[in-house]
Amino acid sequence: MELGLQFLAGKNKEEIFLKDFWEKKIHLNKESIAHNLPFTIKDLENIFDRARLTSSDLRLSSVDLEIMPFQYCNENGSINIQKAIFFFNRGSTIIIRSVENFNPWLRKLCFSLKSDFGNIKNLFINLYLTPENSQGFFHHYDTEDVFILQIEGEKEWYLYDAPYPLPLEDQHFSMDKIKLDKQSLKKLLLKAGEVLYIPRGTIHEAKSQNTISCHLTISIVPYTWHDIVEGYFQEYSRENILLRTSIPSKISKQNLKEFLRKISLPNNQAIAKTIGHFKANYKAKMQTPFESDKIFLNRLRALDNFSIIRLKTDFYKGIIYSDQTVEIEVAATKILLPIEARSIPDYILKKKICQVKDIPTKYLLKDKLSIINRLVQDSFAEVVEILR
Repeated sequence: MELGLQFLAGKNKEEIFLKDFWEKKIHLNKESIAHNLPFTIKDLENIFDRARLTSSDLRLSSVDLEIMPFQYCNENGSINIQKAIFFFNRGSTIIIRSVENFNPWLRKLCFSLKSDFGNIKNLFINLYLTPENSQGFFHHYDTEDVFILQIEGEKEWYLYDAPYPLPLEDQHFSMDKIKLDKQSLKKLLLKAGEVLYIPRGTIHEAKSQNTISCHLTISIVPYTWHDIVEGYFQEYSRENILLRTSIPSKISKQNLKEFLRKISLPNNQAIAKTIGHFKANYKAKMQTPFESDKIFLNRLRALDNFSIIRLKTDFYKGIIYSDQTVEIEVAATKILLPIEARSIPDYILKKKICQVKDIPTKYLLKDKLSIINRLVQDSFAEVVEILR
């Protein structure tokens, strides 16, 4: 079976999709592969059986009920599946984040998509398991382009025109500020094996039908011209002293116009460095796009107070502290933690290898384990041994 964009857009339809639909309008691929899906409910059952899921991996959502992690988690931060099923049977959707970390075929699909598009900043797959006649989320838009692959059952999708096409990553949906254009409503019934593409910014909501529904949401965050221009000005500021001078005490539109006339654009040296950094960064992400099988098996190990944690020196790039957050850069992503959690990555960086119980923090054990699980999931550290 072909992977990548051909799998999602339809056989021999990649060029048509990229030209006519990508970032423009919804696309429904009805070339059903329901009887030949490489990922099935059995794979989901295998994840439930083998993986020790935590609150960073799994959450519950419902339009009818607000559910907090402590209601379905054990004291050490792991998921209590029986409690999760209890809420599922009462209408809640089960979401497994970054499910590609638990399935080799999904990891291959992600890698193929990155290769096909060639401009991907981030890519991840979430799984949604919804009971019959239920809805997990109110209407909203995503800041990622998404492909919806229906695995089991059916889901009816309600789609509305984008009030703000192609939003940036920090331009999140606000129900209070954005009104639905009800005249633009489109309804689609997505069946098992079909794929629906929704451009970022398109408002949508979905409801399962008379059976349990399972679908994968493949989310793609592409590099945009905004990213390139932002990177260009960072490089140009190193070349042009005018960009490093302070602004007037009384800034105005006229000040800005005069300043823009002073700086000469474009600057060839800054352009070359910007493109060079972009290519190097993308190459690094392609080399370590997702967790390898060895890391995957490592993720299945139980993390507790006696676990041995080791810094992944090949992945770690740097750490930045602010008043409220700790930002850790690894090969393919950035990890944001509250500043109160600073002692955890600091200790791992200092010791390189250590036991969980020795890592100093003011957090309770279950919260400490949840933070360390996040660091392991995002490849800052790995579990290397369990001592008993």
